[in-house]
Amino acid sequence: MKEHELYINSFWSAIQKLMRLSGEKNCRKGRRRSGVRAMLLLALTVFQNFNFSLTALKNIRTYFLLVLMFHMFSLSAQTPIKDSGADGKTKVIPLVVGQKVPDDFWTIEHLIYVDGDTIRKNLSEYKGKPLILDFWATWCGACLHNFKKLEELKKQHGNELAVLLVNPRKYRDNYEKIHRVFSQALPQLGVKQLSSILYDDYIMELFPHLGIPHYVWINARGRFTAFTDTGGLESNSVRYQIMNPY
Repeated sequence: MKEHELYINSFWSAIQKLMRLSGEKNCRKGRRRSGVRAMLLLALTVFQNFNFSLTALKNIRTYFLLVLMFHMFSLSAQTPIKDSGADGKTKVIPLVVGQKVPDDFWTIEHLIYVDGDTIRKNLSEYKGKPLILDFWATWCGACLHNFKKLEELKKQHGNELAVLLVNPRKYRDNYEKIHRVFSQALPQLGVKQLSSILYDDYIMELFPHLGIPHYVWINARGRFTAFTDTGGLESNSVRYQIMNPY
């Protein structure tokens, strides 16, 4: 057999091998696999039907380039595409001031620490009133110190205002640490009526930030109106949020 025929046969064998491999992988990527198989089959058909000669592909390196190209297609098909729904979850898009929170914000269930115990519920009870979200961690002294201000604001404005603490998973707290803060540290500060979301991921993705304490303001119409530090906890600021929904 001539040398150029050996190279062509090797190229066809490589394509056929990639076709077999593309069909043997995870069935969850079936649509991408079938696309690669179709491309490989098309290339094989072209080479067979048009009987490419050595003059069309004089340079031996071209064979290897084509093999490499198809191998790259195969590898790209094996790489998961990161899009909404690719892993069964809806992609969370961070909000900017002025946007309304998505419907999921009110309906997704969270693990919430209430009165020494945990319950799983959504945030629908907070809908229709101004809401302050306070991102915190057990190791943040300033966070704990300002809980008293939040509780006083809640008492002062009654049902006109809702307050909810949010402990993100990224801060690596756990139930034991949080329970110790609520059962030992907060009573000494006179804080008794606050509740906190535990192990949060979703709300943190909606309102990403770097430092804590970090306060997010959502008005009665469900619109993200501001984010502040502790300076935003003044009574006038709260009254403005209550009296001026937009």
